[in-house]
Amino acid sequence: MNLVSQIHAAIDSLAATTLGGTYVKIRHVLTPEKESFRATHAYGVRHGSATNAAGVTRHYTLDHAFELVLLARVVNRDDEETTQTIFNDMYDKADAVLNQMFLTKLGLPSIVLIVDNPSISTPVVLENDAAILQVGFNVKYRRMIA
Repeated sequence: MNLVSQIHAAIDSLAATTLGGTYVKIRHVLTPEKESFRATHAYGVRHGSATNAAGVTRHYTLDHAFELVLLARVVNRDDEETTQTIFNDMYDKADAVLNQMFLTKLGLPSIVLIVDNPSISTPVVLENDAAILQVGFNVKYRRMIA
C-alpha cells in the first residue's frame, strides 16, 4: 500500500471507530448533495491539496490537506431547535475525531509527523435534507527519497 493510501485508510478507520456504529460511509464523498441516505448519519474522507513543507536531507515532507465530511439527515427543516441539536452533535463528533487524530498521529507515527491546522465549516442543510459539516485538517508526513 502506498503512503497516501495508508494515511487515507487510517483517517477513515479512526473516523469510523470514533464516530461509532450510527455513522455509515457515504457513497458520494465528492458530491454529498447526491447522497441518498441509508442511515441517519454518514461520513466520508476526501483529499485536498498537498504542498511542500520544510524537511530534512534525503526525505521530502508534505503538508497534505484532508477533509472529513459529516452528514446527518434533517427530517424537518422548519424545526430550528432540532436542526441546531443535530449541528451540535455533528460539532461534538468532529471534535472527538480531531482529538483522536492529534493524539494518535493516525496510528502511523513512523510516517505522520503531526496532524494540525484544524478547521470546521459552518453547517448547512443541502437540498437532499442532509446537514453537512466539513472538518478540514492537515497531515504532515515525511517520505525517504529512494
